[in-house]
Amino acid sequence: MILYGSIHSQLVAIPRCGYRKSKILFLTVEFSLRLRILIYFGAEENASGTVAFQPTVLQGLGYSSTSAQVHSIPIYMTAWAIMLVCSMISMRVGRRYMFILFGCMLNMVGLAIEIAQPRKEGVKYLGLFFLTTGSYIVMPITVVLLSLNVKKGYQRAAALGLLAPVGNCGAILSSNVFITGEAPIYHTGFATGLGVNCVSLVGIIILVLYLSMKNRKLAGKRFYI
Repeated sequence: MILYGSIHSQLVAIPRCGYRKSKILFLTVEFSLRLRILIYFGAEENASGTVAFQPTVLQGLGYSSTSAQVHSIPIYMTAWAIMLVCSMISMRVGRRYMFILFGCMLNMVGLAIEIAQPRKEGVKYLGLFFLTTGSYIVMPITVVLLSLNVKKGYQRAAALGLLAPVGNCGAILSSNVFITGEAPIYHTGFATGLGVNCVSLVGIIILVLYLSMKNRKLAGKRFYI
């Protein structure tokens, strides 16, 4: 309901448009859409990797199989709560990019901790909180940012239709870099996640600069950032 209310309240002034194949083709090569897909891809790679391999990582911290599952609950609950708070604040202030940047930074901290493998098990556990929370913030707000800047009707449907399957290919990448023989350290998996997250971070910075430049050329606020 929060997501629906936010999009509805900010998009009522955007008119519907007739169907044109040329506009669909333009969307497939549109620069800002590609950047959003890139941002989503990075977050999805880390999110799917966390879901698939978090129990094994927790077992490596000394927890039993059952205890590892139990200890994953606080991680997801915390990520869910912070994601809702960030989403509501972003709606209030009318700015999304700063929260996407915040999520990418959380991912970077969490991945750095897991790569460094500190001796204290509690620090490793904390790294999973950072990593999961960061991904949970970036993905939904990226979807909202895309919806806010695309016209209603088939153009928005096509844009979201491109974001979902292409962005979710991050799961394919994560499933191939978390090597079983490296468990529970998963150096390759976390290092790859850090690299992809850096690409997402650069992507949101370029997107903000690009949309800000277009807004200045239009002599008014046309694109939400």
